Amino acid sequence: MCGIFGAVITSGVIDKDQVIAGTVALKHRGPDATGFWFSPAGQVGLGHTRLAIVGPSDGIQPIPNEAGDIVAIVNGEFYGFQELRKELCHRGHRFITKSDSEIIVHLYEEYGDACLHKLRGEFAFALWDGRMERMLVGRDHFGAKPLFYAEHQNAWFFSSEIKGLLRIGISRELDYEEIFDELHFLGQNNRTLFKKVHQIPPSCFGSIRNGVLRITSYWDLDYPVSAARDMRCQDELVEEFIHTLESAVSERLIADVPIDCYLSGGLDSSSLLAIAAPRIGQVMRAFHVSFPEAGYDESIVARRVAAHVKATFVQISVSEREIAEHFRSAVLSGEALAWNGHAIARYIQSRAVHKSGCRVALSGDGADELLAGYPSARQQLASCDHPDCAQRAHSEPTARALSSVAKILGFVPVWMERLIAERQCVDLFLSADFVSAYSISDTLERFFGQFDLGAQASGRDSLQASLYLWTRSILPNYTLAADRLDMASSVEVRLPFLDWRLFDVAKKLPNDMLIRGGREKYVLREAVKRLLPPWVCERPKQSFTAPPWLNNRDGPMCRLMRDLLSNSQGQGTQIEDRSPIAMVLDPTGNVPEWAESQVEPILMMLGCLAVVNAQSRQ
Repeated sequence: MCGIFGAVITSGVIDKDQVIAGTVALKHRGPDATGFWFSPAGQVGLGHTRLAIVGPSDGIQPIPNEAGDIVAIVNGEFYGFQELRKELCHRGHRFITKSDSEIIVHLYEEYGDACLHKLRGEFAFALWDGRMERMLVGRDHFGAKPLFYAEHQNAWFFSSEIKGLLRIGISRELDYEEIFDELHFLGQNNRTLFKKVHQIPPSCFGSIRNGVLRITSYWDLDYPVSAARDMRCQDELVEEFIHTLESAVSERLIADVPIDCYLSGGLDSSSLLAIAAPRIGQVMRAFHVSFPEAGYDESIVARRVAAHVKATFVQISVSEREIAEHFRSAVLSGEALAWNGHAIARYIQSRAVHKSGCRVALSGDGADELLAGYPSARQQLASCDHPDCAQRAHSEPTARALSSVAKILGFVPVWMERLIAERQCVDLFLSADFVSAYSISDTLERFFGQFDLGAQASGRDSLQASLYLWTRSILPNYTLAADRLDMASSVEVRLPFLDWRLFDVAKKLPNDMLIRGGREKYVLREAVKRLLPPWVCERPKQSFTAPPWLNNRDGPMCRLMRDLLSNSQGQGTQIEDRSPIAMVLDPTGNVPEWAESQVEPILMMLGCLAVVNAQSRQ
């Protein structure tokens, strides 16, 4: 895992100092080496900071082809690169390193843009083709690795993190339209909190030539229509699934440094640990985050799982005080809004993992998207194609918004109904001017407008269409933002469940192989029952969520939020209404139980925004 930064100017010569400064801002992503390349004519600059994982002695980037007219920088990992390397060598290509990253320059020589169809893994890259005077930038299928870009001073700049772009003088003006959308949990894949900074969406590549950037999708989820589901017997489906999952795990164990595992104690991470531990040739460490509050502590189960697979259990205890202390640093590292303290806990976890000497860890992120693991998926299947939102009690604005969703999709996804209903509360804490400037109907239009619903939702049942929307929005924009939290401490996290080959197997499964008898991830439970005891395989899902803090009015999180949002010296954005915030955070006040679950996430997001806004004014 690394940091990449680069620029291509429309006319003239690139400012080398800008490329150097933007790259240095990403040093935490790659503390082992820094490399630069500038084109002979001076119109292109590429910078790379390296975290040495594969080929540590000779994998310094940027990497040229044999002729030196194609040069690439890569963040992340390409899996199955050994076979591709053999194929390319057979075709006459010569490699100068042992790293996986080098395959991109030779694949591009051989296949052009179609090389993206050969790639698997978590990656973002930039490649300069000097023959065509063209820059190609691309991002992996699910969006595990970030890639941001901006147009500035007659040039296009791109970076693994927003902070690299801000370092060189890109405008820090906030994008209030996107902020409104994100506060309602319905942001867009190509935007950020900053008006001038955009993202390459997942499974897309950008081509920059003659000063023009064109973005193209090279892959999509493509759930099969119901009639095309895989209807083989259960044993065959389970066997294919576990074989593909084991392959995805094994390929992610290839490294020249030790590999460990993030372990929650749930089915997903326990399965990865059970598959990986016998294959690794070392005693794996299982890093577990625990919270002191009852109901949020899974450490007993996680410890038993680690003992079962003979891994070393490492417990990282996270308190509310620590979440408050690391809040600002975590937000600035993550560059996104967090609705719960779990994001800050992930940041704390990665700091501890780094201090232990670990550089690479497996994580179960993405399994819930792959296998319909969220509670909303069970509810969706139970009411499959029979929307009943009209029977539920909703405010008039919520009902109108849900009616709009139903007209677009023909049904209302359960997860979307819940979020729209809950996020209506956010308007109570925003200024009247801000609320009047935007509308949830426009938010929904922007949200659905970024997807090809005709090709990706039509003919699918409501469970598949619902999973599609979540996997294309919440997964990359929220869950996978953990990349920046991990890489803030130079920890590379690998995600076996987000292998597109595994997804191609899972997406064809009939619904009863995903959810059966009200229990999610049925195929995974069946697949790993020979590896894990029944008390793991049959255990209900418990989300990784930090304990609530709003009722602890004199606690560290409430004090932090008062400092950020409700007092006269607060760092707010001027879009919030401080009166209701102050009332909710009043140490002598009392918050009804119904409000705690809805208001606390809103205050968290506004607190994140206050931190980002304070940075933008520096």
